[in-house]
Amino acid sequence: MALPKFSMAGGAQKLLVPLGVLVVVGGGGAATMYITKQTSELRRVQGELGRTQRQLAEAEAQKQEMGQQLSSLQTERKTLEQRLGDIRTKLSDAEGQLQLLQANLSESQSRAGQLSSERDALQTQLAAVTRERDSVQQQAARLQEDKSDLERSVLRLRGRLELLDRDYRQLAQQLSEFQSRPPERTLAIVNIDGKHTTDTTAKIPSVSAIPGTVELPPIIVRKEQAGMAVPVRGKVVEINDPHNFVILDKGSVAGVRVGMTFDLMRGAGSVGRVTVVRVRPQLSACDIVRASTPGPVQAGDLAVQSSP
Repeated sequence: MALPKFSMAGGAQKLLVPLGVLVVVGGGGAATMYITKQTSELRRVQGELGRTQRQLAEAEAQKQEMGQQLSSLQTERKTLEQRLGDIRTKLSDAEGQLQLLQANLSESQSRAGQLSSERDALQTQLAAVTRERDSVQQQAARLQEDKSDLERSVLRLRGRLELLDRDYRQLAQQLSEFQSRPPERTLAIVNIDGKHTTDTTAKIPSVSAIPGTVELPPIIVRKEQAGMAVPVRGKVVEINDPHNFVILDKGSVAGVRVGMTFDLMRGAGSVGRVTVVRVRPQLSACDIVRASTPGPVQAGDLAVQSSP
């Protein structure tokens, strides 16, 4: 470092400070003070220079560290660029898949429209099937009611058949007892005038009891020989009010058949009409199809076969 220069001009001491420093004129004390100040300033500048050097060293270290960080960042940048390329590739693939999904979505929407139409058609069919099911259920309910009615009718018919069988056994027993009695001899006279037939029965004494007489076999006049049909006649022997039927004393032996009808007479008036539903040899069971005044059917009423 260059020392300051002194000048003695004018009897006074002047200190010429290099580099534009003010010139201090004075005695030796002033120079000493100046030197001290300059020394202090120099030390201060040296301290600042040291600090500056340390700061420069720190800055250099920071520069190196930043260089390392920059290198690391560049490496990371390359990695990120590579990853960005991969992401772009994946994005391109995703766009392709998205387009495929959009196509599938359009197809699914079209299929959904078709399924909606089919659903509407199925709902219409379901409504029709439901109505048909309800109708069938109603028919089944009616059939069940009819079945119940038929079962009750069958039970009633079974009861009637049991009563008929019981009555038949009773009447058969009565007929057997009647047939076991000694027969009375009767004479049957049949007059046929071409329009009507009259049956008249009268008791006559035994032929063997009349002197000078000969007993002949009975004379039988057949209906077909007479040229006209003779209606079957009988009587009501029993009435079953709970089941609305009667028992007649004529059966298949007398020509009674199922389905024949008889008018019930009392005196000169009609009291009803019956239809044959079951036939035995000597008896027949008939349903009462019509009853009229003067009163209900009674045992002993005459039963005459109705005209066809």
